[in-house]
Amino acid sequence: EQAPDVLILDADAAGACCTALKQMHVLHPRLKVIAVCPDVSPARVLQAYKAGVCGCIAKDWVVRDAPDAVRRVAAGHPYFSSEIAGEVLAALASAMKQKGGALLKLNCRQREVLRLIGSGRSMKEIASETGVSDKAVYKTRSNIMKLLNIESVPNLQRFAQEQAASMA
Repeated sequence: EQAPDVLILDADAAGACCTALKQMHVLHPRLKVIAVCPDVSPARVLQAYKAGVCGCIAKDWVVRDAPDAVRRVAAGHPYFSSEIAGEVLAALASAMKQKGGALLKLNCRQREVLRLIGSGRSMKEIASETGVSDKAVYKTRSNIMKLLNIESVPNLQRFAQEQAASMA
């Protein structure tokens, strides 16, 4: 059985979307999700991002934006429709000042690895679940530590567990 690499999810109901994302990440940890949002307010987009989406498309522009969004997200880059990018960037800058804002420095792959670290998985288990080499997981962990200015693996594990609890 093969799982898709990228899923486009209609995010009409914010609570249902977040619940669905959590369930999808449990079943398919490597799945990258793009949310189609009818409400493109920065708060709504940040909520979806914190829930684990790698991209967000304005519902009015899904036909135009979906192909590019899928390509970018599949390559490990975030994607936001141009109509919401300015508002989202302003909201992200504000969120960087808040406790959970450190996660916004990370790309999709790094957030995925951090989430798996927070769940208590070993580097070997993370490599297996994400389909990359052990060496790539160690390098990703090292990059996460540099980006978040965390100096030890136990501190990273603690941070990852705190983030997982705050996003649950």
